[in-house]
Amino acid sequence: MAEKTDYEALAANLLKAELKRKGVTYSQLVEKLNAIGVDEKEVNVRNKLSRGKFTAAFLLQCLTALGTKSLMLGGLGFVVKLFLIPEHAKCIVSIVVRSRDCVL
Repeated sequence: MAEKTDYEALAANLLKAELKRKGVTYSQLVEKLNAIGVDEKEVNVRNKLSRGKFTAAFLLQCLTALGTKSLMLGGLGFVVKLFLIPEHAKCIVSIVVRSRDCVL
């Protein structure tokens, strides 16, 4: 099996961290996904997260199921803030590029 790319690892770790932060198990995530109409099995969720191979739609579905309204990504040389508005099928993205002490 091919190794995960840096971005696949980042995506998987991001979702795993959110699960940990919310205190949600894979089994509970599956229940929450089912509650919003996403049909997943626990084994499939485990495989997706261990491989880091899943779609952006799956990531957004998981974040919605977890009740996550915003998320910040750092360590990429810039900061990305995601504001999720699932009831309107929107995701607002704010990107802040930092150069030393100032925001560009």
